[in-house]
Amino acid sequence: MNRSVAARRPRRRVLCLSVVLALACAAPAFAATVSGRVTDASGDVGFKGARVRLVELGRDAATGRDGRFSFDGVAPGRYELTVEYVGAPPHRQTIEVGGDEANLGLVRVGADVARLDNILVVGQAAGQASAINQQRAADTIRNVVSADAIGQLPDQNVTEALQRIPGVSITRDQGEGRYVVVRGVDPNLNAVSIGGVRVPGPEGDGRQIQLDVVPSELLAAIDVDKTVTPDMDADALGGSIDIKTVSAFDRAGDSLKVKVEGGWNDNAEKGSPKASVGGTRLFSVGDGERNFGVAFAANFNRRHLATDNVETDGGWSEYEAADGSTGLAPETIEQRAYTSITRTREAYALNLDYQAGDTTTLYLRTLYSAFKDQEERQANAYVFDDGEALSSANGGALFGDGARIDKTLKLRSETARIRSYDFGGRTETGPWALDYGVAFSSSDEHEPDRIDATFEGEETDVGFAGASHPTPFLYARDPSFAADAGNYTLDELTIERNYTHDEERQFRVNVRREFDAGAPAWIKFGAKARHREKSGDTNASTYEGFGDDDVTLAQLARAGIVSPFGAFGPGIAPRGLRDLIRASGGGFELDEAATLEDSRGGDFTLRENVDATYLMGGVDLGDARLVGGVRGERTRFRALGNRVLIDDDADLPTIVPQTFSRSYTDWLPNLNLRYALDDEWLLRAAYTQNVVRANFADLAPAAVVEIEHDGDEIERQGEFGNPALDPYRSRNLDVSIEWYPDDALGVFTVGAYAKRIRDFVVRADLAGSGDYADYDEAIVPINGDTAKLSGIEFGWTRRLGDVAPWLDGLLISANASFSHSEAQLAGRDGDLQLPNQSDRNANLVLGYERRGLDLRLAAAYIGKRLVRVDHIADESLDVFEAPHFQVDFTAKYRFDPQWQAYLDVANVTDRPLREAYRNGLLSRYERYGRTVQVGVEAEF
Repeated sequence: MNRSVAARRPRRRVLCLSVVLALACAAPAFAATVSGRVTDASGDVGFKGARVRLVELGRDAATGRDGRFSFDGVAPGRYELTVEYVGAPPHRQTIEVGGDEANLGLVRVGADVARLDNILVVGQAAGQASAINQQRAADTIRNVVSADAIGQLPDQNVTEALQRIPGVSITRDQGEGRYVVVRGVDPNLNAVSIGGVRVPGPEGDGRQIQLDVVPSELLAAIDVDKTVTPDMDADALGGSIDIKTVSAFDRAGDSLKVKVEGGWNDNAEKGSPKASVGGTRLFSVGDGERNFGVAFAANFNRRHLATDNVETDGGWSEYEAADGSTGLAPETIEQRAYTSITRTREAYALNLDYQAGDTTTLYLRTLYSAFKDQEERQANAYVFDDGEALSSANGGALFGDGARIDKTLKLRSETARIRSYDFGGRTETGPWALDYGVAFSSSDEHEPDRIDATFEGEETDVGFAGASHPTPFLYARDPSFAADAGNYTLDELTIERNYTHDEERQFRVNVRREFDAGAPAWIKFGAKARHREKSGDTNASTYEGFGDDDVTLAQLARAGIVSPFGAFGPGIAPRGLRDLIRASGGGFELDEAATLEDSRGGDFTLRENVDATYLMGGVDLGDARLVGGVRGERTRFRALGNRVLIDDDADLPTIVPQTFSRSYTDWLPNLNLRYALDDEWLLRAAYTQNVVRANFADLAPAAVVEIEHDGDEIERQGEFGNPALDPYRSRNLDVSIEWYPDDALGVFTVGAYAKRIRDFVVRADLAGSGDYADYDEAIVPINGDTAKLSGIEFGWTRRLGDVAPWLDGLLISANASFSHSEAQLAGRDGDLQLPNQSDRNANLVLGYERRGLDLRLAAAYIGKRLVRVDHIADESLDVFEAPHFQVDFTAKYRFDPQWQAYLDVANVTDRPLREAYRNGLLSRYERYGRTVQVGVEAEF
């Protein structure tokens, strides 16, 4: 290294630190602190996001979660203080400042307007007002789902509550919302926090968080930031989602809320109970008054579901039938019946807050969530690729000479747990503010005694009809033969015990100082350490021999399974299969090679440490606010896995442990502009950068290599991880304009964004090149070239009674987003759409609220989107999800301030999920049925 360059680096660091300290000390002596709390007319409910302004000084502050605000360094004198809260008339008052502190106490908004207070505190309008004001006050481009809005619709969890936000869509599992897609970006590329603490995901392969494990009753609000500032984690390519849990200081007094509900799903035809309780209590500790707060929440929910499913495997290939006709057919079509799905959720939260004197607040946030998913899946696999096409008819084909029906059963009970503990505090003294914290969070996924069984059928003629329809009809030429359980023999049995554990330790400190640089300004710096370890342990036992005599389905048959996609015939009795396993006493013949491959090939340990530091500042230049700075993240990564070599000349696979480590540093500048064009219009613009690490399954140094010998010919096929993958790196431009009508509850927004993403990850076949020159197939995750993503978003929320008196009680919320993406991949001609990105998304919510009656009708539309790329070189194997349009309805009636009853109907029109290949032919089709819920809740 050049010595002069190395010598200059310490001097540069000293110079930067000197500049920071000079700026921090540049302020003149401060005189007084002006503080207060913005509330409703009663003084009980604090309003977060209200804009408080000292007119003569041109200084603004946004109220915190309990409505509090403060201004430091205010010289003695008389000032005009204004408070703006969307949905209420502006509040103005004259204040006198003298001495060290001016505590204004309660600043009541809307006290002089009839009916306004109740509108801003209870019901749909209150939820809209809270969200709109927090959005308006933010320094970033942010959307907020308020506590009042959560649960206003039949949203079962956090994921479904977020789908109403502009530019946000969701993915579903068994009809329930599971993952959040922000601006068409894969869920693995979002940053998800609970109370500012990052939560690891329980699944073994990705970084995405199953937000369906967090019940909506435990939440205070959800913030979705589409741009970031330097003090935020940078791995938020799509967006940063922060789930805020309840605090006792959010409410001025004690509170208790109880909810009891019963649900019914058309397909399952079973009841689903649900109950929750939550409350807050304030205590006086030591010399303080009501300075210690306790907030708690508990939730229990058991849902019974059932799904009708049909899906294909291997794509659709051309065939020529024996009669000379031609067509397209898949390798296999599976007719599935999820005869029993039971999902049990338990969640508990306990939050403690302590006001330790005038300057320091301490807190402890805890969360425990458990999600148990029990599933019984029966299936008929119509196997066509082992047979010959006989004829074509009715938009399908008939196959024989090797075609057959296999019967399969999957039994599993999977439990995912999330634990989060966060201890921290905030100290304010004069112009300085210090916040600090230490957190521990963990998640695990336990799948004990999973059973997968396959009964292979005797050869028979089978076919399908109506291939161009959403769901083809499946049949056997001889129905009596297909219905004979004696024609199916147990071929393979796998028993698995799988466990994944993920934990993260976090340490953080942030320092902020306000000063006068000719304009109100502040500087902030800090550091954060996130140390994460994720491990997976797979234990699979695969059996291929079951005694001297064949085990036929006739010994274990289950009747009564019905499918809308053709006759189902006998299924596999779960109890009978378990009895057979117990009776064997471990005497089945173990397939040692398959057992070793599955058990050792799936084991891994990954350690990822991200240490970050940042420097940022903000300044108010009249009506403009600039917030910017730079963030540095140092990533250290170490991975352990196994390379499994399967050679048909060897009796058992060879296991070779693999290790890999690397480190790298990213410097990420960010700048956000907020400009008030006037009292009603806001302009925002941002330039940001993100870095997101690849999925754990892609980074694991694992491989499975199969070698087959045919004389002198050797065929090698392999699937590999790639721990040397570079992270996704994105540069982003955002601009938006927002209109907040004066004296009206509403907002209209238009926003546009563009992202340029480098090094996105894709799986490709590298056979014949580099390290894989002697392979016939080598599937490896690699960094692609550059992807581009751009879009425009519209949002409109309005209380229509502000427009015309005869519309009093009506509310509307509508949004739409239009986006486009293109990616260039090696081995693929032309551009590819990014997975999970839809060209069009839209939401519409119509509400009516008056005299205790609360009605809401919501519609959500998700456009066609790419969900899977099965083969890079063959675009015909790309799988798309068809446009999805779902309608939900809620009706509530409030008998008095304490008691309320409600009716929820989810998926009113029973919309299915349909996935298809580029040619429009079936990949997957599922129908879930509608869900009805009736409940009562009480607030005290």
